[in-house]
Amino acid sequence: MKKILLLQFRTRDDTKTAERKSFLRTLKNSSTELIFKNAFLDNLNWSDPLSILEDVDGIILGGSGEYDFDGGREDCDECKIASHKKVAEMRPFLEYLKRQDFPTLAICFGHQIIGESVGCKVRNDKVQAKVGSHLVSLNDTAKSDPLFSDLPNDFFAQYGHKDSLSDLPAEAVLLANGQQCLYSALRYGKNVYSLQFHPELSAEDILDKFKSHPDYLPPGQVAEKLVKESPYASKILINFVKNL
Repeated sequence: MKKILLLQFRTRDDTKTAERKSFLRTLKNSSTELIFKNAFLDNLNWSDPLSILEDVDGIILGGSGEYDFDGGREDCDECKIASHKKVAEMRPFLEYLKRQDFPTLAICFGHQIIGESVGCKVRNDKVQAKVGSHLVSLNDTAKSDPLFSDLPNDFFAQYGHKDSLSDLPAEAVLLANGQQCLYSALRYGKNVYSLQFHPELSAEDILDKFKSHPDYLPPGQVAEKLVKESPYASKILINFVKNL
């Protein structure tokens, strides 16, 4: 049985619960035990990474619908300030993950956290911002990477983000992009991965999010027309666990 820590960056009970359910559903047949900790709500000692990673084989850095590094917010916005403060607090922990090449899968906000931690600015890029189902295109490097084993060159994945990495981090290897996403998947070292999309989410999950967060739906758009099934994206989570 593999033990995976899901580090959450959500503080609302409904979004915390929904995220947990999505990961549990996707990994239910993978002989995986998920352990949950919260970066904002739990008193975690970022200067002692082993106290956080005790007895786990890998870590997932989850998303967040509540916090942004930019998000089009004013500089005095509490959520924006909290995001930058949190990545500063987490720096010893994030450096440990990269230095030890500890098996890591960072998703959406987690993807941006790692980017910020290595000096890549996260911006509210309206060209790259998107929600719903969009194509991910693997490059030649990704085609031989075990995280993308048995996936087609192009597949749909679920997205939901306002912010994006402004550049390719100097330490990262680009693995995938898309029509509206320059940096859909990155790898640092051999075992630290980050994704701008959500492999844990299904089409139904995204439709539910549109219902609970109608502000995410672009003006004049019908939710059902923006969403497609994404079974191959979900397989990335299975591959991550299998390769631990």
